[in-house]
Amino acid sequence: MTRKIKAYSIWDAFEYLKEDLKEDNYKNIPEEFINLDELSGLVSMDFLDAIDGKGIFFGRTVERFGENANQIQTIVNNFSVKGDKKWKTTYLGVWADSRMDVIPGSQSDIKKECVDKVREIVSETGRNAHVIIGKSTVEFSRIQSEINYKPSPKQEMGTYEFYC
Repeated sequence: MTRKIKAYSIWDAFEYLKEDLKEDNYKNIPEEFINLDELSGLVSMDFLDAIDGKGIFFGRTVERFGENANQIQTIVNNFSVKGDKKWKTTYLGVWADSRMDVIPGSQSDIKKECVDKVREIVSETGRNAHVIIGKSTVEFSRIQSEINYKPSPKQEMGTYEFYC
């Protein structure tokens, strides 16, 4: 399967692709894709033909989007939630080499559960990990404000192609 999509970025194009796949009742909608632009020529068309139909999604830029000369155009939405906020302690396992990567299934309100899960996964994988302690809100939206980029009328969309 190959699809071409026009958007302001490859990430926007991928979101549009996922929406299209939902409308087409596609069974295995991906959450991620491999950006061939980042691999800079390491992947050939023969390789793409070989993985066709295997469920792996690849995306590449066919035509770059027109740059926006005015990057300041933004829309800020503030979400004000009134009332008292209740906080609870949460434990979370993260990989030691990348504190942004959460260990799947490690989040817990109970320290022992989190530590046991992290120990189990560390013994299976051999990677180092940490358990971090944080606070999360109960029944309260964590989003306080949102800044959306508003494209300039002079900006043009690029064309992106996705393979599966």
